[in-house]
Parts: sequence; structure tokens; C-alpha cells
Amino acid sequence: APRAWNQELTKTLTALGFTCNRLDQNVMKCTSTEAIIYMCFYVDDIVIAGRDLQCVQTVKDLIHSKYKITDLGDAQHFLGMTIIRDRKAGTMILHQANKVGDYVQQHGIKTSKT
Repeated sequence: APRAWNQELTKTLTALGFTCNRLDQNVMKCTSTEAIIYMCFYVDDIVIAGRDLQCVQTVKDLIHSKYKITDLGDAQHFLGMTIIRDRKAGTMILHQANKVGDYVQQHGIKTSKT
């Protein structure tokens, strides 16, 4: 089922003007005269990103018109990554500090030198 859903969503997004990233088929990009929108998806988790919030909303509305989706608001976590964004500064930071902490604890590493 996940593969069929992936193919279905990719077909829909392609029809909307998105193109797949050549290195990762689950990352797609849509470029228009108004904005660039990125979409990352894995099974049923989707993150939509772009500078123009109206364009992002338009994409969400188009997807919602075809599928039953729930908008969970601004993403704070995705695929084990923590997302920290500052809209005023126009920045987004992705990190996996929690994964590093889990690894350190799991392997009993107390100190390290860089």
C-alpha cells in the first residue's frame, strides 16, 4: 500500500507541475513565476515548504481537493529531524541532535574529542 500511495501522490504532484529530485524521488519541486515550492513525503507524512505562504496554501488546497488530509500546522519534526524556523530571518535549521543523543546513550559514549 505505501508504494501504491507514493506512486499515486507522485502522479498527482506531477500533474500539478512538480518534478522529482533526481537523487530522491520523495522530494519534489514546483517552480512558477510566483514561487518555488518544495514537497517532501514519506508514506503518509508530507512537508510542504516555500517562501510564499499563499502559494503553499494553494498547493495544500489542491491536494486537499483530491485526498483526505489533515494540516498539522508548522512542522516541528519530520523523519527523525527537528525543524527550527525563524520566519522573520527567513531561516530553517534541521538537526538530529536527538538521534545523536540516543546513539551516545545506547553505546555508552560519555566524552568525545573532535
